[in-house]
Amino acid sequence: MTGASNITNIVHPRLAEREHDLIQSKLRNAMAAHGLDALILARGENVLYATGYQSALAYFSGIPAGVTMAVLASDGTCHLITSSLERHAATALTPDSVSVVDFPSWVFIDDGSEASRREGASDVLPFAASELALEIIRSSKPDAVIGIEADYITAPMWKYLTENSGEMTLKNGYAAIMESRRIKTPWEIGMMRHSAQFTERAMHKLASEIEPGMYPSFVENRIFEIGRAADVDHMITDQLFVFAHGPYYSLSGTPRHFRLRKGDVVKVDGGFFQLGYTSDLARTCVVGGEPDDATRRVFDALYYAFERGMEMIKPGVRLCDLYAEVRSLVENSGVIPYYGRGHMGHSIGVGPMLEEYPPISKNCKLEFEPGMVISYELSYFAAEGAPAVGGFNTEDSFVITDTGHERFTHAPNTLDYRNI
Repeated sequence: MTGASNITNIVHPRLAEREHDLIQSKLRNAMAAHGLDALILARGENVLYATGYQSALAYFSGIPAGVTMAVLASDGTCHLITSSLERHAATALTPDSVSVVDFPSWVFIDDGSEASRREGASDVLPFAASELALEIIRSSKPDAVIGIEADYITAPMWKYLTENSGEMTLKNGYAAIMESRRIKTPWEIGMMRHSAQFTERAMHKLASEIEPGMYPSFVENRIFEIGRAADVDHMITDQLFVFAHGPYYSLSGTPRHFRLRKGDVVKVDGGFFQLGYTSDLARTCVVGGEPDDATRRVFDALYYAFERGMEMIKPGVRLCDLYAEVRSLVENSGVIPYYGRGHMGHSIGVGPMLEEYPPISKNCKLEFEPGMVISYELSYFAAEGAPAVGGFNTEDSFVITDTGHERFTHAPNTLDYRNI
């Protein structure tokens, strides 16, 4: 056939090792614990988690939520629902145990058949995936209790699901999903260790290159160049970094047009995603490598508390207790009198915004458990009037083990990266 593909296996060898069956089992155990017969997942990272497939359309801005879905039905089957625009890739990139179901795309795809050359939809079909999801679940259990992402789906999608669910019952499935994602599999731990250490090397190289006179936009673009050049395993799927430059500690999507000066504090926070799994680290450096006394005191106070807090990262310790201890250490440092930070870190995994549940916060009573992967951080946004001005953060990633933790990365006790 004209245009036929000879590609037989396009799955990255590292991704092929992912324990799909184990992840499916974790999801189903969580569903059973929460009284759910089925799950409908629309958030991109949850579709990825359930099926192993990272849908492009699930992450595009402007595409209606739910254009790609994963369905776990009561008969034990797993389905990936996507538009015909993604079917070819989805079929090739998902395990055989995942059934790929598609609906007509608004994009013309010619395979030579008469059916492909019929007039199709002219726009995104917002409820096509929802319709198929309900059909799949209904065919397995007409009165199923369905878990949905109540915190994510739009009002129109909620209206569609409730009006078309018939005898089925909709229930918030957020807790079941996050319970499953909280404890990582061995493959996930290995993937996140690799991603964290990859990001650390890129951050340290960037920090060693920063010089007076550079524009912040150059620094921010440079981290992408460093990462892409080092990606010899071809595993980067995305990246998310935020920066603070000198006195400009706040976030901004608009480039800040000024030149860095010697003594300016520069913070880089975030990470590269590899095969859908993120890293989240932070490093703080000083342009020229020579901080003033105020900057040094702030950094030292935060770093001391960071190191002391690490001693509590082990099974059985409540996340809120780590938060309280670290906050007390900072506030009793004699440098930073009030440290009202909302959290001191969080879980990480496949979330596109890096931070995942649970947070290391004053209200989180959960305990550290073996298999949790966390990013632990002490971030400080210091405006005029603070002990020193700029953005500060020390952040590393860890996996909780049976006896304590394994530290994936090692933030150095220095603001001078010129010789690291």
